[in-house]
Amino acid sequence: MAKLTSLKTDAHKQENGAWVDYKPGVSFLIARSGNQKMVETLRQLKKPYLKEIRENEDFDPEILGDIGRKAAAQHILLGWSGIEGDDDQPWEYTPERSLEIMTEASWQDVAEWVLVQADRAQNYAMSEFEAGSKN
Repeated sequence: MAKLTSLKTDAHKQENGAWVDYKPGVSFLIARSGNQKMVETLRQLKKPYLKEIRENEDFDPEILGDIGRKAAAQHILLGWSGIEGDDDQPWEYTPERSLEIMTEASWQDVAEWVLVQADRAQNYAMSEFEAGSKN
């Protein structure tokens, strides 16, 4: 049997991110896909295209993909640790670097991994300790 706590979702993690290990020593702070901030940003970014999307079955999927990646850079990929630049200095999180990771072809594998993790419910499960402290 599963403990009740193991079935609950931590709303704070969904919106503000959960640390997920990419490989030893490298972690990403990833919010859940579909979080409220993400949904609102998607809505705003799609606004200029709504009429065209509704009227055209062949609307360019690349445009929608770009919109999704831009929103993900703002509201899904929220940080990282354990990455350093070619100069051996820590590669600190910035919104611009997040956008680079989520949109540039050379980062495609990492970006796809981030999006997969954003859909994994287990990343946002409430721990027994967290559930006990909220009661």
